[in-house]
Amino acid sequence: MRQRTRETAQAFLNHTKKSSGNCSSTGEDYLLHGHCIAWWNYGKEKPEIHFNLRGWPTVTTRDRINGILELLDSKYRVCQRNFTQFLTSPGHSLILIPDDGTFMIPNN
Repeated sequence: MRQRTRETAQAFLNHTKKSSGNCSSTGEDYLLHGHCIAWWNYGKEKPEIHFNLRGWPTVTTRDRINGILELLDSKYRVCQRNFTQFLTSPGHSLILIPDDGTFMIPNN
């Protein structure tokens, strides 16, 4: 994982502010080029992290989201197959990311 990804993803998970290059954490949102690609949702009993590719399914966007997932010790990752975005699950099956790009990690 890139150092910039690690530092800003860790700040996001710790609810602190941090900027590095093209990505930043406000403590509540994780931004890439000013677009919110991850955010905390406190609407349920347990806080959840929501993700969105924001129409930019690039290597960089996937790297930043995968950095958050790695620091969460999640077995899920975002990947691309034939220009379509998927989550890879622990069983190596592919879960299609909806066309609007918004998704959550399923409960393990």
